[in-house]
Amino acid sequence: MNTGALAPEGKTLSIMQAAGEMSLEFWPLVTDHWPLVLESKMNRSYEVMFIVRPDMVDEDVNKLISTLESTVTTAGGTAKSEVWGKRRLAYKVAKFNDGIFVLLMIEGPGAIIHEVERRLRVTEQVIKFITVRTDEELKRLDKVKKLRDARQKRSAVAPVTPEAAATEPAAAPAPTA
Repeated sequence: MNTGALAPEGKTLSIMQAAGEMSLEFWPLVTDHWPLVLESKMNRSYEVMFIVRPDMVDEDVNKLISTLESTVTTAGGTAKSEVWGKRRLAYKVAKFNDGIFVLLMIEGPGAIIHEVERRLRVTEQVIKFITVRTDEELKRLDKVKKLRDARQKRSAVAPVTPEAAATEPAAAPAPTA
């Protein structure tokens, strides 16, 4: 077995490929298109909650949100936002007791999230942010719902056949007083 066999365009093959597991005519196709395959499989759902300074004007908040949404859409993702408004913080953050809460729901690859987080870090108006990946939680909830539905169908489908009713002993009458 030759571990140093050369593929087209001077690329080296692994031991399995050199052994014939993968034919050489498909090698350029695989190496040329692997980023596209990765991108299509890696779209995930995220929620980014960030708090901006309470003294910001609504136009400035909307401008910040629109720049973040445009960053996401130009990178190939989708974004929706909700402004929760001014709320009291549980503790002082950067000398502020209040803040304007904004929820940004993003679908896309992780590179988008890195860029959004970088922009949030360098923006002075943002005093705190957190990012949560929500697709795993949604998958878990769907699985629990399917199991629950399957259990309800099984319990509702258990019909009583005449043979089963004849073999079961009759219930004793309830004593009367």
